[in-house]
Amino acid sequence: MARSRVDDLLQAHSFWLFDIVPTLQYPFVCFDASLGFSSCSAPEVSLDMEEIVDGNYPWKRKAAGKAAVSTISLSRGARFWDGDFWAWISDALNGKTSPRKTIGLLHLHRVGKGIAPDAMYLAPHEAGYATGKAWVLFGCLPSRYKAGSDFDANDASVSIAELDFDCERIEEIKMAT
Repeated sequence: MARSRVDDLLQAHSFWLFDIVPTLQYPFVCFDASLGFSSCSAPEVSLDMEEIVDGNYPWKRKAAGKAAVSTISLSRGARFWDGDFWAWISDALNGKTSPRKTIGLLHLHRVGKGIAPDAMYLAPHEAGYATGKAWVLFGCLPSRYKAGSDFDANDASVSIAELDFDCERIEEIKMAT
């Protein structure tokens, strides 16, 4: 008897990133959905640990202090008409618009049989994927932008654009009971 794919572990290559409007009711795709990303670092939270010395108790106690969120790194193939990364970091630098974004990150799980040829233009559930895990990244600001790979006349590989952003806090959304 065949087993369900729902029980499989999540694969690292399936994710979707989108910008959430301030109402958190209607998401629209962050940057351009047809571009996609070749990689996105996973959210990571670390806590400062405080040591507490209690009277004459021989052991130090630990208490959680403030939390910090790691930098999120995005990368994708550079295209001559793609300026989304530059637009975001330029807005943050020049103060033209509110550069802080609330970004949704979905870790997807393949549940469908096949992928349609136009799947890159479809929402994840339409392309045979279900959400395995989800995070909302609040107060995101770009911190580093690289327009593409270093120039080398002898190299024929694809040029990769990179963007790093920092966020103030994250929330993991429970997807199953």
